[in-house]
Amino acid sequence: MESNTGTGIALNVTRTRVTVLVFNLTIISVLLSMIVGRGGTAEQQIMAHLTSYAALFVGFCLTLMGLFWLLFSQNLDAQGQSRPWPFTLGSITTYLALSQTVTAFMHEYLVGFKSVVGAVRPSVAESAQGLVRLDAVGFDALGITPLLVLLVMGGASGS
Repeated sequence: MESNTGTGIALNVTRTRVTVLVFNLTIISVLLSMIVGRGGTAEQQIMAHLTSYAALFVGFCLTLMGLFWLLFSQNLDAQGQSRPWPFTLGSITTYLALSQTVTAFMHEYLVGFKSVVGAVRPSVAESAQGLVRLDAVGFDALGITPLLVLLVMGGASGS
């Protein structure tokens, strides 16, 4: 019997990352069903949630690539260790896929936040007539904060 003296990564580490990727697929499917389940016409949904759709699609593709690389990294020997380079590629795609899923989740959160603030704004403006109003000077109370948060997270798609 030949002994493998090369370096490798324990099988449990690979199993953990595969579990995270499968859980990521579950989150992607739940987010897609939540987006599709909202009311409105198809054109309104596509325009409002285009960033989320793109991030979820990229996250889905990266998840499949990560699964491929992690499963490809397995040595079929008695020691059960993973090969380092395919494992590294699988780990990188795992974290990229997770970041895209988080971006889509936060975009949906910010879209909801923006719609709530837009609905509340007229009543807030009426109640603040005696105070110094910032939008009379040309400043918005929120400004471009939601857009900046999306840019920082990597979710804004060139607007």
